Amino acid sequence: MKEDYYYHLLEKIDAIRKQNNLTQDDVAHILDISRATYINMGKKSSRRDLTLRELSSFANHFNMSLNELLGEAGNRKKFKQMYFYVLKFFKKGIPKTKLAKILYLSDFKHYYSYKKAISNENYIHRRYGPVAEDFLDLTDELYDAGKIKITELNQGTFMIVSLVFCPKDDLLSDGEKNTIDKVCRAWKKQSTAEIVNYTHEQKPWARTKEGDRIPYDLILEEDPSHIFQPVAE
Repeated sequence: MKEDYYYHLLEKIDAIRKQNNLTQDDVAHILDISRATYINMGKKSSRRDLTLRELSSFANHFNMSLNELLGEAGNRKKFKQMYFYVLKFFKKGIPKTKLAKILYLSDFKHYYSYKKAISNENYIHRRYGPVAEDFLDLTDELYDAGKIKITELNQGTFMIVSLVFCPKDDLLSDGEKNTIDKVCRAWKKQSTAEIVNYTHEQKPWARTKEGDRIPYDLILEEDPSHIFQPVAE
């Protein structure tokens, strides 16, 4: 059975078609498929989904990135709720770098499973792994507002603890919370160094350069066993 996100995607494509005064034949030509195949994809009985190549062709035709077509604009409020949701799981605190990586793995795991990230934040290739573009600014903002406590454990290592008793999470769906829970449980006992090394081994980080924005669709090329959890010993 197709997920709701897929029908939303088809609706978005159809809206773009209408905005550009194109026919269904025109879209089928862009996708390099037949009109009948294109129309049939919108039916629940259809076993045929648009492929990544077809979606890329559609996005390129309208000068869009694949991420723009599949996702939405980054939602800072939702990213903030993700941030506190992870802190709620790690009640006694979590190293700053480890927090950044858990947020990354949560967004990219959700994208892998549903073709849609939780926050749709931009993640940047940094020396110590992927980091959300807003992560450092948000951390400083929350610290200045007295909503988190930051303690230096040793040189260059900081522990973050939430000072918010009951943070809001109403922007997160049950499915999104489930994704974050899975990532948190998987990495609860692992060290910061282990999660950093893990993200370095993934294709999204390995195929980009320092300072680059990391495309979400790179995670779709990752081995299914290497999406979000520690490598089994």
